[in-house]
Amino acid sequence: ADEEKINDIYNDTSDKRLVVMDTYLAGWKEVLRQKPEVLYIIHPRPDGHWTLGAIQDEEYVSRKPLPKNWGGLRGEELQKVTWVKEALFCHKALFMASAATKEGALKLAEIALNS
Repeated sequence: ADEEKINDIYNDTSDKRLVVMDTYLAGWKEVLRQKPEVLYIIHPRPDGHWTLGAIQDEEYVSRKPLPKNWGGLRGEELQKVTWVKEALFCHKALFMASAATKEGALKLAEIALNS
């Protein structure tokens, strides 16, 4: 069922480089991995924050890693380099960042897509 919902969201997405899910749906990695134009996903987290994730292949290689200067930063440090006040954290391996709000995650995605 989730696979169908994920495909529906993908089909309704105008810019296929970024898929935004308003609820977390398990199985998104397998579905979106099959769609070569998808670079990032945004989805809510159980703690109420939002994740921006880079789509990765089976070997965990990101199609488009997040910007290098974000790696390992959190809180104010990440906010300074991104100018996104909702930014919370970016993994040092550049495959995942989080923001306090969906808007913040969308701003981070926009920067990453244009980097």
